[in-house]
Amino acid sequence: DEPFTMTISQMIETFGLETRVMTMQCGDNGIGMPWIGNFEVTGIDIAKLLERAGIQAGSNCLTVSNGKGTNYYTKLNDFALYGGFLVLRVAGEPLPYQSGYPIQAWMGAAAAWRNTKEVTSLIITTEDFDSPSFPAWAFNTGFFDENGVSYYEPNIGVFDLTDGQILSGGESHTFTGYAWSYDKTIAAVELSFDRGE
Repeated sequence: DEPFTMTISQMIETFGLETRVMTMQCGDNGIGMPWIGNFEVTGIDIAKLLERAGIQAGSNCLTVSNGKGTNYYTKLNDFALYGGFLVLRVAGEPLPYQSGYPIQAWMGAAAAWRNTKEVTSLIITTEDFDSPSFPAWAFNTGFFDENGVSYYEPNIGVFDLTDGQILSGGESHTFTGYAWSYDKTIAAVELSFDRGE
């Protein structure tokens, strides 16, 4: 209803900065691999910008663009659940050039490759998500095989152990690691000590 253009400084002055922890996983992170982490990010809540613009009824797609041909899509229903930020700092440090300085979009519950660098615009549209223009990977939570089974979710890593390692009975052992499944909640992690029996 009310399209607008702002500089980064104007957005900070108008909407303020927020800091929160977001989980980010590379789309190629295999089981037990380390391309995943929790990051403290500081930036502008995209929801505040969309509220200011006034989303029209029937709109269903948010496109984040860098003006150089890179456009990543998010369904507005997903955005409402998982949110997103225009990130200026990670772990208190300004974004480096390689990460898209001065501003990068981080979308909740999405693979890291969807973090658009050097963001220039947010565009709201109404789209037909069943069209060939929007394959499943366009709203990435990993890649899927021909049966629709994800290669990457859930993804779990248990650290400080090696294949074939024997843990002696009667001794305590602390297990550390992660369990992550993009837009799905992890209810529990189960460990078996009798080869799954």
